[in-house]
Amino acid sequence: MERNQSNFSTSRIKNVVSMKNNEDVKSLFGRKEMFRMACTPTGKLQEFSRMAQNRRRKLTYNNMHLTEGMRFSEANVFPMVDPYQGRTSLSVSPFTAHCKVTDMSRALHFFLDDHLFDNAVWKNLDRTTCTLLGFDTLFAPDFSLYVDMPEELNRFAVYKSRFVAAFWQRCGFNVIPVASWAGAPSFRYCLDGLPTGSVIAVCGTGHGRHWWQRDLWHYGLRRVDEELQPTTILVYGEEESLPALNAPVVFIQDFIHSRLRKIVRKNISSKTSMDTENDLFNIKNQRKGDLDNGH
Repeated sequence: MERNQSNFSTSRIKNVVSMKNNEDVKSLFGRKEMFRMACTPTGKLQEFSRMAQNRRRKLTYNNMHLTEGMRFSEANVFPMVDPYQGRTSLSVSPFTAHCKVTDMSRALHFFLDDHLFDNAVWKNLDRTTCTLLGFDTLFAPDFSLYVDMPEELNRFAVYKSRFVAAFWQRCGFNVIPVASWAGAPSFRYCLDGLPTGSVIAVCGTGHGRHWWQRDLWHYGLRRVDEELQPTTILVYGEEESLPALNAPVVFIQDFIHSRLRKIVRKNISSKTSMDTENDLFNIKNQRKGDLDNGH
């Protein structure tokens, strides 16, 4: 009886990851329920959890066991992400706080240092997916690209972001595609696999210290606007002046600036004008330090 149930669950996960849209598979269960039934209580896929360790490691290396049903781009062979047409007025929480979130309508974002989520969402993707099934909306992971990083590592960062986003979409999540870029050469591949006519999110922190960083970020926004023709661009960061874009822009307040504003509001009523100016100066320096650290 247990063996039959395992086969039933395993066949369902194959259907989940292979379907292209909601109409491909008619089931009494949603895609999230189908994925949950295919997993062990610890969140690992049953089909692979019962294999010998050596064979399992070969088949699951770099999540090769989760590629069924994915579409890949011709240019760079990146997984292709479907458009997101959902709401853009979102309350967000960082992935690092997902265990503490009680309002499951909040969207989880990954605009964090890579080491805070890489192990969870790439090396343990199936297990992490099982823990996130209560959420409806996820941002695609924002793996960092750097202007001084070898191109192949930047390409792999883009590949991971597309892969996780595409897999989550096939598991029933609403996934907001995320665009990121490095230097000018990265535009040969950094937007590949992203949908056109979709809401697109970008990280708007960490580019304000040097003029060339700001110019590069504005250049990237223009490329996103021209090539992807997004319906809306979501910017995670402080509201600022942007170049002229065709798509409307919605800013999502990031944690750093939200925290600093609370500090100012708390202290401003009990401070003299000179004390307040000193506080603002210190907060500005603290913000620069946080941005340098990648927050």
